[in-house]
Parts: sequence; C-alpha cells; structure tokens
Amino acid sequence: MPLLPLVVLVCAQATDPAPPAAAPSFEALVETRAGEALRAWCADHRWERFARVKSLAARWLEARGALDPDSERRAREALGFAAPWCEAAEPGGGFASRVLAWGEAELGRYVTLRAEVEALAERAAGSSVGADWNRLRERAGPVELAFLVKPLVQVARSAWQNGREDEALAIERVLLEVAETWQDGPWLAWHAEWLAQSDWTHGRLAEAAAGLRRASAIRGDMGQREAVAAFQCDLTAIELSRGELELALVSATEATAIASDLGVRDLARRAAHARASCHYELGELEPALAVLAENERAGRSYDLIQYRLDLLHGGVLADVGRLEAARSWSERAMALARSERVAAEAPHACGEAWLQLGLVLGDLGETEPALALLEQARSFYQERGDPRGVAWAEKNRGWVLLRAHEPREAHEAFERALAHAAANSLPFLEGWCALGMAESAAAASGAEEEIERGLATAERCSARLHDLHLAARVASLRGARLAAAGEKEGALAAFAQAVVAFERLRARFSEPGLLTHFLRDKLDPYQRSACLAAELGRSGEALRLAELARARALFELRRRREEGEAGPLDSRVSSARRMLAGTEARLRAADDPVERERMAGLMREHEEDLESALLESELASPRRTRLALGARPELDLARLRAGLERGAFDCAVEYVLGDEQSWAILVRSEGDELALESVCLPLGRSGVEALVRRLRAPLDLLERGEIDLLHLDFDVAAARELHDALLAPLGARLGARVAVVPDGCLAGVPFDALVARDERGTSGREERPFARLRGLRFALEERAFAFLPSMAALASEPRAASASGATLLVAAQDARPPSAVRELETIADAARERFGVLRVLQGARAEDAALALRSSRMVHVAAHGIVDPDFPATSHLLFASEGEGARLEAWRIEALPIAAELVVLSACHGGEGLLASGEGVQSLARSFLAAGACEVVASLWAVEDRASAALMRCFYVELARGAPALDALRSAKLALAASDDPRGFAYAHPHFWAAWFATVAR
Repeated sequence: MPLLPLVVLVCAQATDPAPPAAAPSFEALVETRAGEALRAWCADHRWERFARVKSLAARWLEARGALDPDSERRAREALGFAAPWCEAAEPGGGFASRVLAWGEAELGRYVTLRAEVEALAERAAGSSVGADWNRLRERAGPVELAFLVKPLVQVARSAWQNGREDEALAIERVLLEVAETWQDGPWLAWHAEWLAQSDWTHGRLAEAAAGLRRASAIRGDMGQREAVAAFQCDLTAIELSRGELELALVSATEATAIASDLGVRDLARRAAHARASCHYELGELEPALAVLAENERAGRSYDLIQYRLDLLHGGVLADVGRLEAARSWSERAMALARSERVAAEAPHACGEAWLQLGLVLGDLGETEPALALLEQARSFYQERGDPRGVAWAEKNRGWVLLRAHEPREAHEAFERALAHAAANSLPFLEGWCALGMAESAAAASGAEEEIERGLATAERCSARLHDLHLAARVASLRGARLAAAGEKEGALAAFAQAVVAFERLRARFSEPGLLTHFLRDKLDPYQRSACLAAELGRSGEALRLAELARARALFELRRRREEGEAGPLDSRVSSARRMLAGTEARLRAADDPVERERMAGLMREHEEDLESALLESELASPRRTRLALGARPELDLARLRAGLERGAFDCAVEYVLGDEQSWAILVRSEGDELALESVCLPLGRSGVEALVRRLRAPLDLLERGEIDLLHLDFDVAAARELHDALLAPLGARLGARVAVVPDGCLAGVPFDALVARDERGTSGREERPFARLRGLRFALEERAFAFLPSMAALASEPRAASASGATLLVAAQDARPPSAVRELETIADAARERFGVLRVLQGARAEDAALALRSSRMVHVAAHGIVDPDFPATSHLLFASEGEGARLEAWRIEALPIAAELVVLSACHGGEGLLASGEGVQSLARSFLAAGACEVVASLWAVEDRASAALMRCFYVELARGAPALDALRSAKLALAASDDPRGFAYAHPHFWAAWFATVAR
C-alpha cells in the first residue's frame, strides 16, 4: 500500500549565481567598444545580459564611493557605452540609464538602504524583522532592490531557518518581482525555485510545478543542464503527487537523458529514482525493478538519494508479493534513515522506513518485531504532531494484528486510525481502515451493525477513489458473510464481484513474471466462488472461475515466446494500461467532486478499452485461451474436446479445494458432446493438506538423512484416505488416461501411489524389504495420470514441429548422479530408434543445454537439480561444480527459445519448488514449460540412483516401441515396481517409482 510522501526542502546557498562562461566575451566587447557585436550578444543572452549590466553599474558605484576619479571615469564610460546597446531589449525604461542618472542624493539613499539591510541580516537570526522590512520596502525602488538582492536573500534565509516562514516568503516574493522587472535570469530562476519548494512543502502542487518549470526553462536557456535535470527530478515527484503520470514520465526521461549525457553519478541516481517511481505508479513494475537493479549495479552510496531508492525498491517488491526481498531492501532503507547524514536532510525518513518494514514483517508473519517498529513509527509521528503519520502507523498495526489473529486489538487500532483519517481528509486510509474494522469485527463475532457500517464506509471510499483492490476485499467479505448465512446465490454473486475487481486490477499488469505473485493473498474469492458454482450445479461457471486462478502467468510467458515481439494489438494493450493508470492517479488526486466524477467516468471508459484490447489480442492468438470475465463468459468447449482427443485422455479433472469440502470438475467426451460435471469431495483444504503431509513425511525423513532406506515407511492409511477423497468419488468416469489440474498442495501428490481399498494377496517373498507393499492396489495399476498447469493447456493449439532428433546431456563427473553414464548407455539405442538422429554430450555445460533445447525434438538431462525454495528463479541444473556454464538457472531457462517437444529431467527435485498461489509449483519443470516445452518428465523428490537408471531404461524402451511419453512412463513405473534391487529389496515402495510424473502444456 502507498506510504506517506517524503518531501524535503532543499535550498541552495544564498550566494550570487556564478557568472556564465560567456561573461568574458561581454566585458571584452565593452572594453573594445564593439557596439554591434554587443547588441548581438545581448540578443543571444537574454537571461545573462542584466547580470552583466548590473555588474558594470556596481563597479561604477563602488568607484564613486571610493572617491577614485580615474576608476569612476572608466567605469562610467563603460556603463555609458553598454547602456544604449543593451537597453533596447530591457523592459521598464532601462536599468543602466536610471543608475547613470543618480546624483548624490540617490547614491546617499542607496548607501543608507544597504546599511539597513545589513543590519536586518544581523538581527534576522534572533528576532522578527517583518516591520522593518515593510518600512524599507516602501522606500526602496526596483533599482535599489536589484543591488540589494544578495543580503536580502540572507535575511529571508535566516527568517525561514528560525521558523518565520511568512517573513521569508514576503521578502522572496518582492525579490521575484524585482527579478521579473529586470529579467534577471539567474536570480529569477533562484527565486522561482525557492518559492516552488515552499509551495511544494505546503501542498500547493500546481504552483510548485509552475515555478519549477519556469526555473528549469531559464536554466536551460542559460545552458545549465545539470540544474535542469535536478528540476526535472523534482517535477517528476510533484507530477506523481498530482496524478499526472504521463507528464511525470516525460520529466523523468528528460532528467535521465541529461544525467547520462553529463555523466554525473548523483544526478543519474536521482533520475533513476524518478523514472522507477513513474513506472511503479503506472503499474509497470518490472521496468521499475529493472531501473532500480541497473542503478544498484552502478554502485551504492550512503545518502538521502540511496535511502529513497532502497525504500522504493522494497515497496515495489512488497506490492508484487516478493516479501523476503522486500524485507531486505526495507532494512537497508531503515539503516540509512538512521544515519546522521540522512536524518539531518530528511527528519521524517525514519518514520517512513518503520512504516514500510513493519508492514512487510507483518505480512511475513513476524508479528512482534512488526508491532515494535510500528509503535516506534506511531510515537515518532505523535511527537512531531503529524496526525497523518499516526494514522498510517495505526492502520498498519491493525493489519498486522489481524493477520496474527488478534481481531479485538486490531479493531482498536483501526478505530484510532479511522478517526485520524476522517479528521484529516485521507479517503484512501479511511477506506482501508473501515474495511479493517469490518473484518476484525467479523473475526471477533462483533455486532452486525458495526460490520455493515465499516463495509458501507469502505464501499464509499472505494467508489470515490476507484480502488479496485478495496472494492474486491469488500465484496469478498460480503460473500463470506452471505455464505455463512446460507445465502448461496447472494454469496456467489458477491464473490464473483470480487473476482471481477481483481481481474480488472490484474489486467493492468504488463509483466507475466509478476502475475506469479499477484494472487498471493487474493485466491479466496476465486476458490469460494468456484466451489459455490459447483455446489449450485453450474459446472461450466465453476470451471471458468477456477481457471481464472490457474497458471495464467505461465501461459502468458508461453504466448509471448511463441508469438515473438509485441505487435500493434499488444501495443494497444500497453497504451490502454497507461491511460488507465494515469486516469486513476488523477482521480485519487482530485479534490473537486465534479472532477472526481468526470475521472471516474474516464476510468470506466479506459477499463472497457483495455478489456477490448485484451480480447482482440486473444482473438489474434490461435494458441491462447483466456477465460475472461465479461468479454467471453463461456469456455471454448470445442477446443477442450479437441484437446482431450489429441492427448488421448479419457477425462480431465480440475480440483478445487474448499473450506469444508472440495470439488472435482470433470471434463470428458460423450459421443460428439463434451460433458462437464461437478463432483463433491468429502475433505476440505486443511484435511487434504494433513493427509499429504502424512504421505510425504517418510520421504522427507529419508531426504534429511534422519532414516536410512531400509527403514523407510509408507503411510498406507494416508494413501487410502487420499484415494477415497480424490479418486474414489469419481469412479469409472475417470477412465484409463487422466489429465489432472491440481490445486494447491495436490501439485505435490503422487497420484500413482494412492491406494484403493481392495487388496490382493502377495507371493511368498514378504521377507524382502518393501515386498509386502505388492499386496496393495495402487492407482498406477488402474490408470495413467498426467499433470496439466490448467485446463487451458488442453485448449491450446499444438505448434508445428520445428526441431528433430534427440540430445542426451550428461553433466561433468562431479555434478552428475553416479549411474548417469550407465543410464546413458542403456537408453541411447532406444532414443536413437525413436527419434532418429541422436547427439550425446558427456561433460555438458549450460550452453550445450541451451543449444540442444533450441534444435532437438527431445532433450534428456542427467545432472543434479538444486532447488531454492525461497528464490525459485535461482533454482538450477548443476552441470559442473565450478566454472563458466556450470549452472543453468530457472530464470535463464525461461528466457531460452525452446523448440523441444519432450524434456526429460533425470535430476533430483526437477518437479519441486515453491508453491505459488494460483500458479502451482515454481519448479525447474515449470521453467521448461514456460519457455515452450510441450511435455516435461521430472521427479517430485530425490529418487534412489539405481532405481532411476532402471526406470529410464524401461521408459526409453517403451518410447522406442512408439508409446506416448505418458504411457511409456506408466509402463516403466509398473515394471520397476514389480522388480527387485540386486541388493536385496523390492522396488515396490512408491519412493522408487511414484516420484516421476509428466506435465503437459500443449
């Protein structure tokens, strides 16, 4: 959520502006009496000419005061010569002529005024000089004041620093008029900037922007490009505050170009912050992160600019759900905020850092440190008399407490924050605090009137600000309340309304990589609406709603990979996103009700334009099936039916885990028709998760080395209960070949290892370890299971084959399984028979894998798989222990142009990774699918080495016989489960064969 703006008044030193580089040329022209050349110089140097003339006049007055006749004569002659050539361009009758007309009385008055101003400068630091200034102002004319600018600026500065802002502004406004009168460029820019900074501090943003634009134009005419870039950075911040996002991006881009051209590092860092802030506000989060990362690579500093960069970096990462990384950057910002240097320049920096880090830690479940930071922030703002800061601290504290299941304390925090927000006209805070009050009251079984009052306030604020996130949360809470009351139709409508709001919000994201994190805390209305639709017998609607939260980012990555660079339609989508973001920002900044209503109307128009552009883009994409709300309310059943036939699947089933019960949505062909059916499953999410943990527990103990292989157990009861919950209710309708779209923890379930209730007897070899498990009837014996990222995978059109042959890649000896070479020898002939041309690379590196994936129809990789559960993008295949090309990371895999139809990862953990809401497991297998692979065979856990080699041998023999990969894998599993290891144990335990699975995305 947005944080308080940090506005820092930065005033330059009150000194005369440095003379421009062209000054010697002016004096040389006067010295040589080159009149026409001097006229031309004055015409070309509009903003510098007055400073030059004033310098000549000051020299003459100085000579008069020194009683030096020769110097006075030379100075008067120089001023007299320059006056007629310069005054043609000067307004107001000519400064030089008026000075030349001064007699002894005028000179005496000037000397007296100067002494009075110097006395004011001495007293201004300790006491008010407003009355004295007013008297002096009545006696001094524009000519005298032009000579007195420098000491008067010092008076204004002293007044400002001692808290007498009105005095300072009164002096500065008069000095601005004087600079306007004489077109004194350097001082005109100075005063315009000074007053603009004051306007900015007090929230007069339009006036501040106008002043900075004028100062920037003058400095630009004078060739002072570094000052122009600094002004453009300030303008960016002001325009962002006003909601003028496109103008802000123009200013930031200009600042970046100047900084790059001049090569000034601090200026480049300021420009980077400005540009990243623009992308952030426009919803272009990946470009924002790219700008910040590029700046970080150029080196860190320890100043206010770095603080702002780090805080923004943390804020962007938090908004996309990358909380661990957001924590790291927020901690860096907090460390800088505490430094003497930053604290002196920006006293409010600490409070802002505490607010952001406290909220991030709360999202991570670290309640105590989060609350401690937010209490520091609250005290910090309270001591400074800042009610807005106090409101933010209380609001953040409320959400942390609510996540920690402390609804009553949360309610009190929200109540205090709401009071501050309402009193200080902060509609964004007011809306979120009202929602927090409603949610905390509902969690604490509070009064119905209180809950409804909070929801009504939140609804009003969301409508005023067009805050889709707030609107979705309000609708979701209404849905939950209606569902609890048994009003299923009303609950479904409310949850669907929440989904529509989230979908409109998600449509603004232009980067599929960030969609992975978007649904981190937003899945509830998708899941609950799908369950309600299934319960009401609306299977098509249930499937459509469930699909909206299934692997959308993965299929967007595949689409972009297959269709290449953005064309005109994608450009229209990008343009619509920017228009929408800009209008939303202006709506939030608007105070006038009429203007807000106009902006709200524009928002609706831009949302319709975006939806239309997205639909056009889809219709032009034959391989993409987007299940959009509103534009295409029904699934493309014909494509689903064609996908079932193409994959030879008897049935496809999408699981949706609910709170008390779950649902399986079946899609199967019945003659020429496609049948959709919803089947209720007896367990809810928590029950399924508990059984999955039990099933995987012995495997995890083995993985951690807490038991050895011969003491590996198998929880038959958990396998039976999962079979009864997930497969038995579907019965024979599943058929022999099943495509499964898992939900949540089901992505880690080996469906092959689920056990039916009926058993059969065993042979007389029970004494061999694991042989007794042959008496169980595993699901593997009844059917073949393939995983799908989403049902849309079935509806995707197959791509034309663009590669041929096969490549077997074996890592270097220090980075491969011990049996990798033996495995290679046993599968090479079979792979050659199935795919024709065969290329074998031992000691392969990452670049060899990249080449093979571009050119081969099938790629087999024998290497170590390393999973990073916290940062999935850095999970990798290890081809060597060190050196260039030793690793092929997940993020690099996703960037490869993969033409391979089948990728076999004979590597540990190829199918494991972080479980991301709405996107499934972030595994190496998923990276290959995202890059364009049609089918990936991988493992869910580390498999015993000899068993893997034996399974791969059977798998490739079946492939050589012409079997599809899914059937070949099932046959290999059955053969392995029926065999024994030479070391004296049976391969009947699912550990040896159930880890392997096939995922299809075509």
